[in-house]
Amino acid sequence: MTIIIGFVTKSSAVVASDGRISGDAYYEGEILQRKSEVISDKFDKTFSLKNGTLIGAVSGIMRFQGKKTSEHIASLVVEYDSVPYSLDELAEYVCEGIKTGLLKVSNDEILFRFRSIDLILIGSKSDSDSTYEIKSCRIKPNDTNTSIDYNIDTKDPVKDNLTHWQIFGDDTSQAIVNTFLQNEIGLLKVHNKKKLRSISYKAIRLGIKNSTISISGDHQTCGGKVFVINTN
Repeated sequence: MTIIIGFVTKSSAVVASDGRISGDAYYEGEILQRKSEVISDKFDKTFSLKNGTLIGAVSGIMRFQGKKTSEHIASLVVEYDSVPYSLDELAEYVCEGIKTGLLKVSNDEILFRFRSIDLILIGSKSDSDSTYEIKSCRIKPNDTNTSIDYNIDTKDPVKDNLTHWQIFGDDTSQAIVNTFLQNEIGLLKVHNKKKLRSISYKAIRLGIKNSTISISGDHQTCGGKVFVINTN
């Protein structure tokens, strides 16, 4: 588990994450045989692509098929060659590509029920519209554990000229950070990258402080270094 946040205004965007990544727990059937342990507190879950015009963050599975999840995403973004460009279509292409990759993973690498990824993508809406949108994507096995589904939600600040955000990760952290952001963003007079970066650091640290203990280990689900990036 982890905590990631994406912020978007019409003209700027920021993503942030904690730095904790834990190793896989080992189960036999439904019985936990070996607990997970913290591997790193300096793992950057944010990414910047297309010369800094597309940014994002990922939680859940951090690595599969020998590559970081962010590397899989980068490869899919490079493969996407639709003209004209559309963030709607790009998000769909990335989610479908990640789904396909997860279906190919063996149970020896990742048990099927744990093949879940939450993804935040932020970029301009299209070649003809440079305003920013958040695409929040949840990719996970369905209830029958026979296939992987995904859904994509959109937050569009053009509709109300406000700052919007998306949070994924530890449920308790999400709730506390969301309340913090509702108060903090509501007091903002200037909604720009500098202000949002500062709030991002505070929000992730608050999420780390209030994260719960992992159900498969003895460590907090969130922790470590705070990573923040913004669009160019």
